Amino acid sequence: KDMNFRKSYNVIILAIKRDGIQYNFPDGDFILKDNDILLTISSITMLRKMDLDYESLTMDFNEVKTLNEFNIEQQKNKKSQINCLTFIIEKGSFWIGNSLIDSSLMKEAKCMVIGIERDDTPIVNPSSHVVFQENDMVWAMGDKKTLYKLLEKNYFDKI
Repeated sequence: KDMNFRKSYNVIILAIKRDGIQYNFPDGDFILKDNDILLTISSITMLRKMDLDYESLTMDFNEVKTLNEFNIEQQKNKKSQINCLTFIIEKGSFWIGNSLIDSSLMKEAKCMVIGIERDDTPIVNPSSHVVFQENDMVWAMGDKKTLYKLLEKNYFDKI
């Protein structure tokens, strides 16, 4: 929270690896330590800016992948802890009229919305105050179990 990666650099931290343990979807209260390895989503431009602004960070730009490359790699890896899911918010969905913050998505499902496509316009790294609308295409990342919970909430918990 104090480093403001998301707000200042449009960087989403998907996971932090520390001492052989991977912490997926850390919240703003997670404290970074020396030698932590961050798995992030952002543009190269913003990662380079962050690299310049934080001398204490070491970035390996040889490890950078597109979201599609990352997703394919995760699908092939049976032990993968992070998966990507895209779904459409249909009429009657719980999500319609709710924002990310109102939906308690991070707390309940422990997954992260990394983008929304609305009327053919992408909203990358949406603010927690963006309100979902019918026909929004949502891009989310989480483990298989939490993504299934997300689908249940969208398709089976309709009002």
